[in-house]
Amino acid sequence: MRQKVILFLIISNLGICKDNPVYEDLNQFDDSSLSEELKSQYIEDASRLTVGEMRKKRFHYDTHIAIDDSIFNRYYSSLVSIYNSFLPVRDTIVDSLELHTNHGPNLYFVSVTTNKEATWTKFWKNGKSFTGIEIIDSTMKKHSLSISQFIPKHRQMRNSNNDYFTMKSDTPINTNALSIFLNSTKYIVRSSSGSAYIGDISNIYGDMNENNVILTYRLGMGDCPAGCTCVHRWIIQVDRNGNVKCIDQNGDYIYFESGKAKCKENKLDIPYPDWKRSIRNYR
Repeated sequence: MRQKVILFLIISNLGICKDNPVYEDLNQFDDSSLSEELKSQYIEDASRLTVGEMRKKRFHYDTHIAIDDSIFNRYYSSLVSIYNSFLPVRDTIVDSLELHTNHGPNLYFVSVTTNKEATWTKFWKNGKSFTGIEIIDSTMKKHSLSISQFIPKHRQMRNSNNDYFTMKSDTPINTNALSIFLNSTKYIVRSSSGSAYIGDISNIYGDMNENNVILTYRLGMGDCPAGCTCVHRWIIQVDRNGNVKCIDQNGDYIYFESGKAKCKENKLDIPYPDWKRSIRNYR
């Protein structure tokens, strides 16, 4: 990892998209220099971006429980390419701010409601994945699913006729498709992936076309449950060859004080074009 430099009350060197150069670096897709912890984080980032892409393009979003490999590989490679790049903004967004995907699709858990009279749920109540129902058992085995929680009777709603479980995956999956599948069986009363969230926060947003992946690194500070009162973005393009280019930067004035990011709302450090319109479109 590159050596960090702490900046005090200065913005001029804080990762500016200046003159939009393209940095062509060898071995851009090589993740051998990443720590195991960072690799795991990038796998989760790429998985969340992939599910978001599947939802946005309606590409098997409702039918494929497994995350699409081709989309995932492009997002993961792009994150690694930015990590390996020499962009001026790289150290700011990767090392200093450590920006990652922080909300969006839930990748690991679904809630499952069953009828209390169903005898097959006795296995789930004992923490076992087997049910004796082939359509459920085969799906749980295929995607390495397990039951992580059974909500006991004293914690359920009074006079409830249902039992409540949490199903989990140890690896990222498309929980929306899993919930739809479970709801389509006659054995499940209701299932939900619980992917909704409230408020806003620092995040990475993704988009892609045939030639490029576009990643928007978003720093949010202030009153983030209300949408964040201070926002700054770095928009980076990665092509299929791993060439990295910072194509835009917009938002509020950011500076570092005592090693922590600070913000002066609505005061830009450099005159980015049409930045107010960009903020309205992203919020």
